[in-house]
Amino acid sequence: MRLSKLILFLFLTSSSVFAYCGDSGIWVFPNDRKLNKNPVFIVEGFARSQKAILSLNKEHKIYLKSGNSKVDLVVLETLIGDFQLTQAVLKPEVELIPGLVYSLEIDNLKNPEILRRFNFETKKFESIEFIVGEELDLKKPRIKRKPQVSEEVLTYWGCGKEVKVIFDFKVKDDSEVVVRALVRNRMTGKETEFYVSLINDKMVLGKNMCSGAFLFEEEVRYEAEFVVMDASGNKTAYSRKPINLSRPAKRTYPEFSKLDLKFESIELDDL
Repeated sequence: MRLSKLILFLFLTSSSVFAYCGDSGIWVFPNDRKLNKNPVFIVEGFARSQKAILSLNKEHKIYLKSGNSKVDLVVLETLIGDFQLTQAVLKPEVELIPGLVYSLEIDNLKNPEILRRFNFETKKFESIEFIVGEELDLKKPRIKRKPQVSEEVLTYWGCGKEVKVIFDFKVKDDSEVVVRALVRNRMTGKETEFYVSLINDKMVLGKNMCSGAFLFEEEVRYEAEFVVMDASGNKTAYSRKPINLSRPAKRTYPEFSKLDLKFESIELDDL
């Protein structure tokens, strides 16, 4: 009888919690498999994987591969978060060919398996692939509703604190979008910039117990500015005055009854 391993995936609307943080990981934007002809990519490294992000196109060549052809990805900028996260923004050196399927490749990774996505239908980890469409997207995202703080989270876990400020922020675009958040310490002037996800009109600034782009310190006043970017690199700035922020003051407790729990049985041979 083949043994199976039960993996519990916890997807939380306002937080993500894991009993064990791990020591590496890579996340890639966009998540959608279909690309326009002029895409941009964000590759984000957690913990030990930050070193690979900082060494892209040095020790670690990054490119798209389709059959025997390769398209180099050019690093436009690198952003370093406050706690265990680093990301690079990239674009193809040449225009992609419609109809082709490209896989994302990074050479010389210590553990190549971290550059994979889990497919819940096949219950397997798969290479990160994209298919290119015919459209050249030059349209900027449209802000439909200004960002407003909707919830604050200050939760204590076994491995550390989860400190988050959650925004409602409605944006219209034909592709996935992310938000470049600039958080400024109003007392020292220190700034941190990082791209964060915008999912179901929700945007989260802060950290969980394992990592996070922004550390909110006690008794410190902050302000935030936002620029929305779609999957083709088109940008729209939220042009009103910066939004004032502070670290959540009241301790919160997770409402486990509201968590969306997904259980998946995965064969050990597939891991």
